[in-house]
Amino acid sequence: MLAADKTQLVAGLKKHALEIRQKELTFFMERYTNLATQASIVAGFAFDGLVELEAPDHCVDLDSRNVTAADKLREQTDWQGGLCVVSSLYYLFDAAAMALALYTVCVASFCVVYGHRLALQGPQGSVQKSVAVMMKEKRGSTSPSACRWPRSSWRA
Repeated sequence: MLAADKTQLVAGLKKHALEIRQKELTFFMERYTNLATQASIVAGFAFDGLVELEAPDHCVDLDSRNVTAADKLREQTDWQGGLCVVSSLYYLFDAAAMALALYTVCVASFCVVYGHRLALQGPQGSVQKSVAVMMKEKRGSTSPSACRWPRSSWRA
């Protein structure tokens, strides 16, 4: 009787621990899904900023006699040159924002798909491993770095 109670208690504790891990996995999956949604909206706005807004004509117009952009900038007045620099910086940062947002969408989608896959189809203890990987990767998901995605794919 005592052994049966002990076995039942151990089984109940394992079931309770697995339920907690499942809730943690659900939390991380929702977090990454929300992150992917927000990043896709940012990528859409950045794309719209690249496509819809046009650079000023005096920044883009180059003569046919092989005038470089630097020579054209020197010919312009101070405020026109400053406007060209600001316009160039705008397009540079807008393109960077779009690229980083798309990177974040890819990483978050990857984590959602392979996190569930590992938890459902993995061997014994795969739910704990999946939650541990998600906990480790949560700090890097909001600040993308070049080595974050390959490391995640290697672990999964």
